[in-house]
Amino acid sequence: MAAQIDFNFLTPFIEGASKALRDLCNISARIDKVAPAAEVEDIPIAIAGVIGITGAKYRGAMTIGFPTAVFLHIMSKMLGEDYKEITPELADGAAELSNIVFGQAKMTLNQLGHNIQMALPNVVMGKEVASRPSNNADAARIIFETAAGPFMIEFVGHAVTETKSAASNAASAPSVLAGEPPKLDGKVLMTFVDGIKKALTVQFGAEPKALAPFQKSAEKRYQFDIGGMIGVNSNSFGGTFAICFAKQAFIKILESMMGEPVPEITREHEDAATEIVNITFGEAKRVLNEKGYGLEMAIPTIIRGVDVESLYPSRKPPIVLPFEVFGSMIWIEFAFGADAKKKK
Repeated sequence: MAAQIDFNFLTPFIEGASKALRDLCNISARIDKVAPAAEVEDIPIAIAGVIGITGAKYRGAMTIGFPTAVFLHIMSKMLGEDYKEITPELADGAAELSNIVFGQAKMTLNQLGHNIQMALPNVVMGKEVASRPSNNADAARIIFETAAGPFMIEFVGHAVTETKSAASNAASAPSVLAGEPPKLDGKVLMTFVDGIKKALTVQFGAEPKALAPFQKSAEKRYQFDIGGMIGVNSNSFGGTFAICFAKQAFIKILESMMGEPVPEITREHEDAATEIVNITFGEAKRVLNEKGYGLEMAIPTIIRGVDVESLYPSRKPPIVLPFEVFGSMIWIEFAFGADAKKKK
């Protein structure tokens, strides 16, 4: 298993998943395999919940992925109806399962001093959905077996080691402990927008054209080919930040980076999605933390597949800012809520 994600850290999540399915659905889930993600064959995922993790000892992301038959079996048992297809309305079920499993594990791990915080879960669905770690992150995968088939939990991330420079930066950052934390407002979102514009213009020679923003709904949706998603926690808000790419936009960015034609997106190209997320997030983090927001960064997760779309819990639909780039499309999504962790 990955060196930095030990079994003691995974156990509460394994127990949380087994307990949730047993208590909510009367479904037995048996552990089939626990290993580094690279050593476990992919299973066909149709829908997955992704949650960013930040904490005193670990930063990363947790993904719970289900094949179609397994997810429909779970939802039918949980909700008492016979579901035949995965609809956007069922996406809340994947988010709820992610929340329950994470909540169970968080309680156990925080008693051990991990001080874990969770972002809002992001749900992705489509044909041949795949969750991937970036090349510089450890990844462990747990395969569960149920009567309807397998599902998986994957962890991407690394242990946190606080350095003197990190401690020094924390000490010099503006303190919000004496008063109210900064507010989540439009200026926060614009900081991320400025970050992606800077990355696309300076790093990749693009000229992004901002289109009309919208709030995601059943009527206003889109599909993408590859995206990078990252959990966000701060003094005053938490959630998920994502940058999603149409195939042609991503290929053009790759060609700008590599200086040569890219006929197709391969596994070796996928890290570019997380690199763009990291550049954008890093710029926004620098600006916002100078104002006392105390942004903490998880580890990006790569989402790739066919006809993929992200579906957030209906109670907190994301804001989407579309951009036209190289004659194709990029979408930035903000699923932020002002009910993040409270500093005491």
